Amino acid sequence: KAVLKALVIEQPVVAVTRDRDGVFNFADLIPPPGKEPEKAPPDPDQKIPAFLVQTIDISAGKASFTDQTAGSGFSLTVDPFTVAIENLGSREKEPARYSFDVATRSGAILAGQGTATITDLTSNGQITLSGLPLTQFEPYYNKYIKAGIKSGRAGVGFTYRYPAGPASPLPGVTNARISLKNFVVTGPKGAVRLVDVPDFSIVGIQVDPEKQTVQADMLRLPDSRLRIDRSQEGGIYLVEAFMPTIEKPREPAPAEVQTASDPWKAVLEQLVVDNLSLSIHEHSAKTPSVYSLEKVTVQASGIEYDTGKMEGIPLITEAGVSLH
Repeated sequence: KAVLKALVIEQPVVAVTRDRDGVFNFADLIPPPGKEPEKAPPDPDQKIPAFLVQTIDISAGKASFTDQTAGSGFSLTVDPFTVAIENLGSREKEPARYSFDVATRSGAILAGQGTATITDLTSNGQITLSGLPLTQFEPYYNKYIKAGIKSGRAGVGFTYRYPAGPASPLPGVTNARISLKNFVVTGPKGAVRLVDVPDFSIVGIQVDPEKQTVQADMLRLPDSRLRIDRSQEGGIYLVEAFMPTIEKPREPAPAEVQTASDPWKAVLEQLVVDNLSLSIHEHSAKTPSVYSLEKVTVQASGIEYDTGKMEGIPLITEAGVSLH
C-alpha cells in the first residue's frame, strides 16, 4: 500500500477567466474532442489500488473568477480559502474527514465539514453559506429580468447524507434553513420600491428522496413592506419587474416523449406573515388612488402540495388572516 504522510500547499493562487467568446483560459490544456479508441469494458472485480494520504492541508489560498460574457462583466474573488482532509484512503475502515472554509471579498462565507469514503462513494456532513450578496450577480440576472435588486444577502445551511438510502442515488437533506436579509426590490425604472423584506426565513427543511417528500417546519416573513402599482396601461409593476426579457424569439423545440414520474409531496407545517404593510397604487383610473393595509398578519398550517394529486392546488388545513 502506498502511504503519503502529508501533502501541504501554502498560499496557492488560482485564476479562472472566461472571455467574451465563452472560452476559458485553461481551454488550451484540454485536448479537442475527437474519436476515442474503443476501450475494453471495465472489470467489475478490479479494485482501486491501495493507498493512504494521512493529511492534506491547503491554507491561505486565493482564487478568482472573471466572466466577460455576463453583461458588464462578473468578478468573484475568494480570499482566503482553506481545505483540510485526513485519512484519505482506498482501503481504510474509517472514512476520511474533511473541512473547508471559504471567504469572499464581498463578505460571503462558505464552510463545511464531514466524512467521505472512496470505495463506495458515501458522504455525510454539514455545509453553511452566509452573507451572499445578491447584487453581485446582477450581470447575470439583469439581462433577463427588469427588477432592480438594490440589496439583499442570502444564506443557506443543511446537513446532508449521500446517498439518502439504498433505494436512492440522490442525497438526503435534514435540518436545512434558508434566509434572506435586507432584501429590497425596485420597479423597472428604479424609482419605486416594490419589496422591502428585512428578514425572511424557512427553517426545518427535510428532503427525503426515498420517500419523495420535502417538508419544512416554518416559513416566516415579519415586518415587511409590499407595494403594488398598476400603470395607466393596466400593467402591474411588481409583475413586470420579474418578467423575463426575451432577447430573440426561440424556435420551438422538437416534441419529446414525456414519461410519467413518481409524485413528490411537499409539506409546510406553518406559515407566518407578521406585521406586513401592503399598499396598492392605482394609476389606471382617471383619478389615481392609493389603498393601504397595515399590520397584516397571516397564519396558516398544514399546507400540502402533491404533484400527483389536486391538479397542482395546494391543500391548507388551517389558516387565519387579521388586518389592523
